[in-house]
Amino acid sequence: MINVLPSEKYGIHIPGVGVSSSTSQASNEFYHDMRNPIKEEPSGTSMSYKARYQNALRSLMGFYQGPTRREISIEDVKEVVKVIIRDTLRDLHDLLSWGEGWNGYDACAPRYDAVIHAMNWVNQFFLDVMDLDEDWIRPNITASGDGEVVFGWRRGPKRLTIYVGEKSAEYVQAWGIDMEKDMDDGDADLTSTRQSLWKWLVG
Repeated sequence: MINVLPSEKYGIHIPGVGVSSSTSQASNEFYHDMRNPIKEEPSGTSMSYKARYQNALRSLMGFYQGPTRREISIEDVKEVVKVIIRDTLRDLHDLLSWGEGWNGYDACAPRYDAVIHAMNWVNQFFLDVMDLDEDWIRPNITASGDGEVVFGWRRGPKRLTIYVGEKSAEYVQAWGIDMEKDMDDGDADLTSTRQSLWKWLVG
């Protein structure tokens, strides 16, 4: 199994491995070749999200550790993630087509800045989950009446809901029906918090 550095360290570049992938034609060709086999495999079939991510990242590392000795930046890794969770990103993009009153009442249309923030947020959350060596679960995606993006995960009696606004994210975790004893909430902007939530969800 490949060893993946904690996501906070990616921005430093992995030592010993030049320039960002976006600056060379060879790198762009590599990304094209890497994306095709992943795109051809329907999400949720034979390979888990974790396995597909690890295979793609392993290919990326092999490419950069060749004769060119290029570095892998956080942007390189996030490009891999965008391919792996393309189904979730597509669901988020679809929210932009929802108009005012999408729920049949007086709900606000999903806010553009909230959708963009949600795309970045879920990309980072995926990396946080990979750092835990856990598998990813595709979230249910909807919007709140105030125009926020809402991610939802459910595993047995546990429910994790994330509300993403234009600049911040908040969580609600529930494991029963008692709002005082069986629920908790807070900010979901820190890696440590997101990882704790995921361990709780899948534990």
